Amino acid sequence: DRHQPMKVSVAIATYNRAPYIRQAIDSVLNQTMTDFEIIVIDDGSTDNTVAVIADYRDRIRYVRTGNGGPARARNVGMAMARGEYICWLDSDDFFHPAKLALQSAVLDAHPDVAMVCTECSGFDDHGAWFEYHLQDYHASAYRRGGVAYDVLFDRATPIGQVAALRATLPDGSDWGNRKLYLGRIFDRYLMNTVVFTNSMLFRRAAFEEIGPQRPRFGFFHDLEFALRLTRARQTAFLDVPTYAIRYH
Repeated sequence: DRHQPMKVSVAIATYNRAPYIRQAIDSVLNQTMTDFEIIVIDDGSTDNTVAVIADYRDRIRYVRTGNGGPARARNVGMAMARGEYICWLDSDDFFHPAKLALQSAVLDAHPDVAMVCTECSGFDDHGAWFEYHLQDYHASAYRRGGVAYDVLFDRATPIGQVAALRATLPDGSDWGNRKLYLGRIFDRYLMNTVVFTNSMLFRRAAFEEIGPQRPRFGFFHDLEFALRLTRARQTAFLDVPTYAIRYH
């Protein structure tokens, strides 16, 4: 039922990632919140992705398309979404268990915010792990460009001081000491790559307002989409790594 209400839709676009997609799907199924759906968009895979996906067919929505690239695949997933909020997961990466609960709580508490993005971790298949990786990933802005969160955003609050967020924090973590940042960042984002787009959770209403991703932007289709979100409304940023990106 397209109109069945739920909190979050997770769109996983995949192409020939059979060795990794199981970990990606499991990371969503292991979330601390349960009000979500998983939409897997198979962008014409030629490996055994279909066989791997078969183990999850009762827990996901699956659609197979001809190979058209990640922007088109994500657009298919977003058009299918039934959730109040939407996020993406690349099929070779994974979510932290508290991601959906924590980021949903931000959007619930701030109706003027279009999307909330976060820190990220980086890892590879040889055991390397970089827990706080965003400033290295976008080094051109943060390391060499002198950008800082306090400059990008208008205001900040320790996460542990926000009751709705405190209830979602992982046990034993120090995330309560990190900050939630809020503000309008379009002007600064226009000149600096500062948002790790895979970490975003955004309102479906905002997506319907600004329109789909534009494949003509090539590898920058996600950055351009995020830029339109920041122009539409305020942006929130959580300085905690809810998303892990794989290098391979």
